[in-house]
Amino acid sequence: FNPVAIDAFSWGDLLYGVPYATENVALIYNKSVVPEVPATFEALLALAKQLTVLDAGKYGFLIQEPDPFHTFALHTAGGGYIFGKDADGVLNPCDLGLDNAGSIAGAIILDQMVKDGIEIAGAGYNEVTGAFNAGNLAMMIGGPWTLPGAKAGGIDYGVAAIPPIRGNAPGVFVGVQGFMISAFSENKVLANLFVKDFLISSDVMLGLYIQGDRPPAYLPALAFLAGNEDIQGFAAAAATAVPMPKIAEMGSVWSAWSAALELIVNQAQDPTTAMQDAAAEIRALLGCE
Repeated sequence: FNPVAIDAFSWGDLLYGVPYATENVALIYNKSVVPEVPATFEALLALAKQLTVLDAGKYGFLIQEPDPFHTFALHTAGGGYIFGKDADGVLNPCDLGLDNAGSIAGAIILDQMVKDGIEIAGAGYNEVTGAFNAGNLAMMIGGPWTLPGAKAGGIDYGVAAIPPIRGNAPGVFVGVQGFMISAFSENKVLANLFVKDFLISSDVMLGLYIQGDRPPAYLPALAFLAGNEDIQGFAAAAATAVPMPKIAEMGSVWSAWSAALELIVNQAQDPTTAMQDAAAEIRALLGCE
């Protein structure tokens, strides 16, 4: 299995389910404009700046905002994180990493993208995908759910891992689908046999892929799809992905984090202060002051 998928279904040293699919964002690019993915994120931004002609409605690279799910890679590349873990591998909500040096470094990159005219305010989901599907955007960060629109627009697209940022592989959020057995099951033995002897097979996992169009978490099934460039591109991005924190405290993170990103993109606050204020607000909500 993909190690990140196993991690997503684990708590401490215990595995609570069997994963079958992963879901994450990656770099999606227009091959007619960008034949090859730049080797580094810095080269990507330099190319994006060349391709951006705002008066003509042409954009080199956009990140959907203010959306932490899509900007997370900027933070993780420098060592940013949401919640740290204790010695037993259990998430610690009071070990918040949104205002550490790595997270702030990512916010500074976003701020510089705005100053360089690459990222623009108001670049929401519809604006970003609409521009890409119309051939007016060369590169974006997006998930599998964006591909039908690109196909309908006749875009010759590619999917790849986001290039290294300052020499470090960025980690995107990954969601993982899987099977768990209820503690209230009336036939746990049969349910366990069904999961272990039937579900864990390439045939079943490939069938689930056909129905859900998401990269299999089961590596033998993923190997069968070696010729599928979309699946392999998202899988490459998932190789360094970070499971979405599976604790209730994550619900207290999104609003303050999104607000910080919006302040940065609108140039209403410097990135360091924005991230520090967001982290302070989250700590207060969690009672971690």
